[in-house]
Amino acid sequence: MINLKYAKISLMLLPIFVISCSSVNTIQKTKKSVALVKSDIRDVSGDKVNIMKVDAALNLSYKIIQGYDYYSLAKWDSLIKANPNEKNVLSLAKEDGIDYLIYSQINVLNNLVRHQINIVDVNDQNKVNNGIGYSNIKYIDSESGTLVYDPAIMQSTQRALAVAYNDSLLFVKSEIGMNVKPLPTLVIGSINFENKSEKDWEIFLDKEIASYACVETIFDNLKNEGQFVIYDTDTRDSAYKKYGFHIIENHTSYSLHELKVLYNLGVDYFISGHLLISDDSAELTLIFSSVEKDKVKTIREVKESFVDDSRMVLLEHTSRAIKKLFDN
Repeated sequence: MINLKYAKISLMLLPIFVISCSSVNTIQKTKKSVALVKSDIRDVSGDKVNIMKVDAALNLSYKIIQGYDYYSLAKWDSLIKANPNEKNVLSLAKEDGIDYLIYSQINVLNNLVRHQINIVDVNDQNKVNNGIGYSNIKYIDSESGTLVYDPAIMQSTQRALAVAYNDSLLFVKSEIGMNVKPLPTLVIGSINFENKSEKDWEIFLDKEIASYACVETIFDNLKNEGQFVIYDTDTRDSAYKKYGFHIIENHTSYSLHELKVLYNLGVDYFISGHLLISDDSAELTLIFSSVEKDKVKTIREVKESFVDDSRMVLLEHTSRAIKKLFDN
């Protein structure tokens, strides 16, 4: 489970991303205008995620992007009310001089937000810029104990826009302390425990707990590195259950069905492992792979050996292995 910081954060605090926005140079010439017309919110109950929050995230984000004016949802609604007989969205946009329309879809899966943004050229609907951005939900309201989605909505929105505009530095602004870049997604899979020893190693007899601890150790070592948006264990297991996995085992090898799930989810990278126990020692292998259709492609792997039958020693070598795996 992701380590969530307890904090009370509301949408009122989101302008931390745009403090000193007035310091960002604005283009004085005529700007292109863009409007949000639809946001499809999925997999979340209640009103914690809604189109108004998406609108607020886009509004603040477009204050940072040069060359565009954001047409707020309230302004768009007013335009619709002023033209009750006009049912065609594109015609309405053209009449008011709007250049681009945004259609968005947000999926929330446990502690992860996925935001897909499609930006349609009003004058040529065949021209569509698409972007997907991800963000972990890291905060809990200290009073209600509920997840706070707003920062994740903002970050996933900005990552999606950066992909759509093909500019990974779109929201990297040192003058306002902003450093939001698109990141690939990563799932940490199982550690296959294999015993070839004639004696019973405690870590093998306790493989359900030991393997889970390995997965959590890998997550803890990577979560603050800023290289990936990582599915924590709860989010990973929830995703698997949506595709028919009802018993998640961290001590067995991954299956073809699991790889299909990763591919369908759009996961970019995957970490798997193997613990081979012999009479006198144990060897841990961690493998970093890219996710392809029906398979994973190994990028690199590392090995760590130890002789002590101890979960703490296993976890120590797991930490060493994951650091070696990403030691550039």
